[in-house]
Amino acid sequence: VIVGKEVRDRDLIVGLPSSGIHASGLTLARRVLLDHAGLSPQDKPAPLSRSVGEELLEPSVIYARPMREMLARGLPITGLANITGGGLLNLPRLETEASYVIENLPEPQPIFRLIQERGQVSDAEMYRVFNMGVGFCVVVRPDAAVVEWIERIGGEHGLKAMLLGYVRADGKRQVVVKPKGLVGVGSEFAPGGGSE
Repeated sequence: VIVGKEVRDRDLIVGLPSSGIHASGLTLARRVLLDHAGLSPQDKPAPLSRSVGEELLEPSVIYARPMREMLARGLPITGLANITGGGLLNLPRLETEASYVIENLPEPQPIFRLIQERGQVSDAEMYRVFNMGVGFCVVVRPDAAVVEWIERIGGEHGLKAMLLGYVRADGKRQVVVKPKGLVGVGSEFAPGGGSE
């Protein structure tokens, strides 16, 4: 069982995309979109290409098949993290005294932008509550060929893998989201995380 005990300094963090909200944060999404913004499930406001209801009911991605393939191939995977409620703050649940430095982020699905704009929700709260486009993280040894294998296997399952960042063995158990200037400790993100 991979619980993160083998995670080491400079290991790489590779993200697999979510399909949207994934049932985590639906309470906030409904409060913002239906109660505060006064939208109905049938409404299709910009930037959505389909209705609010369809977005909220989008099924979660199940990552079991691509993960089984990666493990069967013997890739040097040291950590696995399902990015559910709590977003990237799920990474420190891995059993190692390290921080996770995120340098690259995918463009979140339009539903997240709509929630943030209509609810005037801060980046810190958005990244605390939602997956923001990253549904699963794979931590691997720092090897470009391994990342290529993850990208290939993910692609075979319709999942565009992305190198997000790296592990820093500093004992702080933080998540540093550099593009947003956030540092997460415990269950909260706060501004101020761009530097090493």
